[in-house]
Amino acid sequence: MEQARLGIRWNLLRVFSATIAVATFLLIFVAIPTRWLIVTSPLFILGLIATTLTVIQSKIAWSRLTTAVQGLLLAVALLSTTFGINDEAYAPLLLLAFTMTIASDHFLSTTLNYSGQFSQPGSSTVSEFNAPAISASLGDLYRRFARDGLVFGVAFLLSIGVAAMGGMGAAVTVLSDPSLYVILLTISLAFLLVLKEEQ
Repeated sequence: MEQARLGIRWNLLRVFSATIAVATFLLIFVAIPTRWLIVTSPLFILGLIATTLTVIQSKIAWSRLTTAVQGLLLAVALLSTTFGINDEAYAPLLLLAFTMTIASDHFLSTTLNYSGQFSQPGSSTVSEFNAPAISASLGDLYRRFARDGLVFGVAFLLSIGVAAMGGMGAAVTVLSDPSLYVILLTISLAFLLVLKEEQ
């Protein structure tokens, strides 16, 4: 019974990581011009497949592919907004998508760091492992996800706050400036480095 409960808790974390990644893909996809869907749709499907394989096979290569596809789609959406191909109203949405891309990569990477303890080739359960040690490790992972979720939750709230400023006219021009995203990327990476140092 304990082993089944541990398996369920582990699978919930995997589903959570995958859900964040899929939600990020959907958010970015909405901001891409419809005329480009013929080109970007295969990338979108590739990203969903890579996300699924990441949580099923627990391989870093699939996680990197997921992040790379998210980054490529986000770049396409950002460039289309920056150069006026897409409506500037999507700029605040892209700010939120940018934050979610960073969060998606972080949660997938953290899950993969722990996958060796729970997902072994040829074993579909945790029955071969020490239940108390697994339980302690899962507790640590849940606490880490809660803490990191709080950090990114604050980032999401800031994104929403900036999005609200988007209705003030000149703020939209500022939001479409690529340098803003470079600054946000630097800050986000700094946060991630701090979080990873504590792992």
